[in-house]
Amino acid sequence: MFVTCFVFAGRFHRLGEPGWRWYSVAAAVAYLILGFASFPAGDFRLMLAGGIVVWSWASVVALRLLLTNCEPVRQPADQLAG
Repeated sequence: MFVTCFVFAGRFHRLGEPGWRWYSVAAAVAYLILGFASFPAGDFRLMLAGGIVVWSWASVVALRLLLTNCEPVRQPADQLAG
């Protein structure tokens, strides 16, 4: 799921939306930190908190995509080649 956050961060960067980009990066980083911190601490509530953060991000992004008229970001053919 955290990879999806980074994919959307790149998409928002190409669309010129820095707020959404940083929100995506922050959600991914929080998910990773909370997930990995839960094991040595033995407290899986941290993992639950990380899950809440990343799934809340996914819900907000999905809602944003539904409510706005977002077109897919297409790269020019010369950028794809090389």
